[in-house]
Amino acid sequence: GMVLVFNDVTEQYQLRESVDKNKRDLQSIMDNSPAVIYVKDTDSRFIFINQQFEKLFHIQREDIIGKTLYDIFPKDIADEMRRNDKAVLAAGHALESEEVAPHDDGPHTYVSIKFPLFDDKDNIYAICGISTDITERKNIENTLQESQYNLIKAQEIAKVGNWKLNPETREVEGSKELLNIFELDINDMTLDNFLDVVHPEDREYDLKHIQEGIEQGVPWDIEHRLLLKDGSIKWVHAVGEPIFDDDGRVTSLVGVVQDITERKQQNERLHRTQKMDALGKLTGGVAHDYNNMLGVIMGYSELLEGALSEQPKLAKYAHEILYAGERGAKLTKKLLAFSRKKSTDAETLNLNALLQDEQHMLEKTLTTRIKLVLDLTEDLWPVWLNSGDLEDVIVNLSINAMHAIEGNGRLTLRTSNEQLNAMDAKPLDLEPGDYVLLGITDTGCGMDEAVKERIFEPFYSTKGENGTGLGLSQVYGFVERSNGAIKVYSEPGHGTRFVLYFPRYYESGSDEQPTEDQPVIDSKGNETILVVDDEPALLDLTREILGQQGYNVICAQSCEQALDILATESIDLLLSDVIMPDMDGYQLVKAVQEKYPEVKIQLASGFSDNRHKELVDDVLHQNLLDKPFNSKALLQKIRALLDD
Repeated sequence: GMVLVFNDVTEQYQLRESVDKNKRDLQSIMDNSPAVIYVKDTDSRFIFINQQFEKLFHIQREDIIGKTLYDIFPKDIADEMRRNDKAVLAAGHALESEEVAPHDDGPHTYVSIKFPLFDDKDNIYAICGISTDITERKNIENTLQESQYNLIKAQEIAKVGNWKLNPETREVEGSKELLNIFELDINDMTLDNFLDVVHPEDREYDLKHIQEGIEQGVPWDIEHRLLLKDGSIKWVHAVGEPIFDDDGRVTSLVGVVQDITERKQQNERLHRTQKMDALGKLTGGVAHDYNNMLGVIMGYSELLEGALSEQPKLAKYAHEILYAGERGAKLTKKLLAFSRKKSTDAETLNLNALLQDEQHMLEKTLTTRIKLVLDLTEDLWPVWLNSGDLEDVIVNLSINAMHAIEGNGRLTLRTSNEQLNAMDAKPLDLEPGDYVLLGITDTGCGMDEAVKERIFEPFYSTKGENGTGLGLSQVYGFVERSNGAIKVYSEPGHGTRFVLYFPRYYESGSDEQPTEDQPVIDSKGNETILVVDDEPALLDLTREILGQQGYNVICAQSCEQALDILATESIDLLLSDVIMPDMDGYQLVKAVQEKYPEVKIQLASGFSDNRHKELVDDVLHQNLLDKPFNSKALLQKIRALLDD
């Protein structure tokens, strides 16, 4: 017989079908996912991969089961992936990481989300990973970063900063170069802070255009000045325009600001040169005609003097007319020289000999209240100049100094030989080579920036009706005709120093040749030098000179900042300007010598200032480095001090 037992397994059958369907669906989802999906056991052996894994790494699913990362990838890549797996096992939760894997077209970057898989007893039995290829995104990010870097460098080179203003909050978004131009930091990004830097005389003008941009939607294109913390003036070119919404309302203002100080200075020099050329032509024309008339006067005077030989009284009158005519002729000769591009009657000169010859005359001119000091370098190089013109220049500058000194004072005439390399010569618009320097320093009232910028303009005078405004313009013209340069250092209350550069003259047939960019011998070092100066441009230049020789350079724009740095940094040598606002270099030296006696000290100054001089010893003051100093002089001073 047969016994048949029937059990209803429909439910179990449906469950198995559902599980198989879910498995097929899950497999289909994972196989069609653009991400790479895989499962590895705790020993990093592969249990499962999806089709994207098979496609990208050219391996079949049945061939990878039981294999490890080291069977598929290079060791360095496998090591990195294995470290990330261990991190997930240690953490017990999902972690994200970036991983690199080789491809046919080169390495690709993936962002991987890895998480542990738990059994019914909450034990980790495997790790699942989902990796998304972000290579294209990384390339775009790198391109954007490179573009951003190029934009920042371009703005830095062109000295252009961009900005965006929110009219309601008055907050400003700006580039790094914008902050550099205004000398502000990232915490100062408000309109009021930027306006505070604008020169007080230009602030209302600048604000007027911004308000018109907000209220009327009017763009603007202007130039104005900035007054920086150290008192220096910077010129900027500012362009702005409004941004409108769909209803025509101004939602923001955008624009750029460019530092045009250098261009302004070049234009001023060009304008000054054009003025000098025009004045020279006018002077030359007048002198030429005047010379012709003097020739007639002198000729007839000479004839008249001869004809009146028997009438001594009248002959004397004629002689005086002739003598006055000769003096006038000498004057016209100077005027004609002023109108030419080169000095007439130039000759080989030794500045020391000329100054010594003129010393007595200058002392009488300056009177007893002004002490004349000659500080002359031995073995001074010769120059090729017109001695009469140079004498006029020295007298002119000496008389100006006398007028600038109230009561008793001192005028120092100093000569020196200087080798200028390309870095030293460029700011002076000179060619690299050998130059003879003539420095004329007084202890007078000094000049502010506004006066200093205009002193060489023809007809500009600070003496009112008592001055012609031609003295310094003639000095400027003489120096230019001599292929030299002139620099002025001055601050109100601290005197003035004129430094004249004249090219060294080489005798014909001499074996000596101009030096050009001669390397500085034994000037390198690795010590830490703290440079203190309230002039940012000079700080940058000094940092560049010292940095090229291997020194570690730290800069400070004030004595207070320098003391803060000394409290936290180990400094080998302090290089400080003397004349600075608030605390000066002498006061800084006194504080440093008391607190940090091991620090070597070198002072530099462009002035002859006695304030607080008693705070330092005579050796330090006598070893003062005169501004303008060239790189060779600076490096030799620094190296000598550090080696002492």
